Amino acid sequence: MGLQEVFKAAAQMAFEVSGNIKTSVTYTHVTANASYNPATGAVSTSATNYTVSVIFDEYESEDVDGVTILNTDQIAMIPVENLPIIPSNHDYMEADSKRWNVVNKKVDPANALWILQTRKP
Repeated sequence: MGLQEVFKAAAQMAFEVSGNIKTSVTYTHVTANASYNPATGAVSTSATNYTVSVIFDEYESEDVDGVTILNTDQIAMIPVENLPIIPSNHDYMEADSKRWNVVNKKVDPANALWILQTRKP
């Protein structure tokens, strides 16, 4: 087992033992279809839902700049193994009747954990 697999297993284990700090969400992955309507200029989209566990966290005050990161933004962490797609800025998730749009994404250096910047619409 390589080091990357060790980190992925550790991220997965952390989620399994995290108890009530994780939240179950419906993650909606939105993709553009090849269907383009030249009369309206609209591109049709499709959405696929996934139920995943997420750990939400707040940004540190020194990270909030009021432009790129707002004080109401949240960090959402999801193990890469639990989400079978690459997140995009068109995606969103819903938990407890609250919607969070994905604003930005990155993956940790071990490729074990998606770290998403989310924002209320």
